[in-house]
Amino acid sequence: NLRAIRQAHPRAFIVQLMDDLTSDLPASHPNHVFGQREGHIRTLQALELSDRLIVSTQPLADYYAPHCKDIRLVPNALDMRHWGGLERPARERARLRIGWAGAAQHLGDLRLVQRVVQALADQVDWVFMGMCPDELRPYVKEFHRFVSYKDYPAKLASLDLDIAIAPLEDNPFNACKSNLRLLEYGAMGWPVVCSDVYPYRTDDPPVLRVPDDEGAWLGALGRLIGDAQLRRAQGEALHGWLHRHYLVEHYADAWFRAIFD
Repeated sequence: NLRAIRQAHPRAFIVQLMDDLTSDLPASHPNHVFGQREGHIRTLQALELSDRLIVSTQPLADYYAPHCKDIRLVPNALDMRHWGGLERPARERARLRIGWAGAAQHLGDLRLVQRVVQALADQVDWVFMGMCPDELRPYVKEFHRFVSYKDYPAKLASLDLDIAIAPLEDNPFNACKSNLRLLEYGAMGWPVVCSDVYPYRTDDPPVLRVPDDEGAWLGALGRLIGDAQLRRAQGEALHGWLHRHYLVEHYADAWFRAIFD
């Protein structure tokens, strides 16, 4: 498509946007085979046909710097017209709801917490949205399929979680990802336990970051499960952090400059 555009409109100014490291997909990614065979070559060919690249993270900018002379960084952010007012008051219940939301490319990430999910299944209700590996289905109380993006914020809120998790393998693909999942959980006002990887260290979010260790995950989740006041404080802190750093209006000028300067 870019070649056709260049041929038909040789003076067109082409801006490409990238939010993932499509050149280095992990083996658990559903598009791994295609990515390994053609993804990197096609990405570089597309960059050669473009005038500018806009990325959402610094690692992406660093990775593609040798292949594009004009790279602009604009972080992901949320639009409160769609993500505002979705918090739900904490409820007293016998079993807490702990959950995760994500797509099929997170199979390897969920395997990090497989034994954690199994270990806590008798104490809490696990709620998954978007994807759930077969080996975890017996331990998950509720599974919700994805909905259209316009319905996604309200659907995510309807999970009514007490605690959210965000596991990420430490690999190049994930190192280039943004902290979007924390932004979404922050909009809900949920306390979060997440992997201690680069995307979840950006701007020091108020979450419980843990290494790839079953005991560390169980310890962090146990702290939140046993302390309603801590859950409330962590959820409110993440909600405030989102509003201070990652509302889309904060980046309106940056987007304008990235596209038109």
